[in-house]
Parts: sequence; structure tokens; C-alpha cells
Amino acid sequence: MGHLIDAKEQVYRALAERLNRNPVGAPGSEVLMEILHHLYT
Repeated sequence: MGHLIDAKEQVYRALAERLNRNPVGAPGSEVLMEILHHLYT
């Protein structure tokens, strides 16, 4: 089941990359990943 955790992390990383492309931007960081985890789990 470890592959499921890796797949979830890839989704969060892709979302963080997409957010960073916005004009305001959201550079990837541990804090951003924590926020995304709280919002989407």
C-alpha cells in the first residue's frame, strides 16, 4: 500500500506546482504541503 501514499504525495506536489504558476504564486514548502493536506483530507 506504500504506492498509494506516493501517489497522494505526487498529487499534492502537482497541486503545489500549479498554485505556484499563479501571479501571486505559492512556492513549494513544508507549510504549503501541510495546508494542502489539511484542506484536502
